[in-house]
Amino acid sequence: MIADDGLRKELELCDRWGIPHSLFRGAGDGRWTARDRAKALAYQEYQRSVCPQCGTREADWDPDLGGDPYAYEASTHMCFGCEEVARVQKEIPDGPASAGMKVVLLPASIVAALRVQEELAEA
Repeated sequence: MIADDGLRKELELCDRWGIPHSLFRGAGDGRWTARDRAKALAYQEYQRSVCPQCGTREADWDPDLGGDPYAYEASTHMCFGCEEVARVQKEIPDGPASAGMKVVLLPASIVAALRVQEELAEA
């Protein structure tokens, strides 16, 4: 599992779609075999070892576990979507009216359609 990035990617899709790996590979009929269940459990165990924030595992860093403490280097990356979300979040006032308020990104075409819908409803 750890050395096979392709298998992990396939199992990630199987997990997301809720299907057995054999069906994904075109060999199954949709029923979960013992091997499908073993792969799903192994993938779940692998996922538990991955940090949800940085995506690495302790074993990636620890030489005693086969890792390399210099295998990764932190770098910065600008995400324009996150920048826009942060900008709009600053505009949300403090207080009870903002409780539960979330900022989401919607395609501009969807926003335009929603505005037209609102205008039609007001007319």
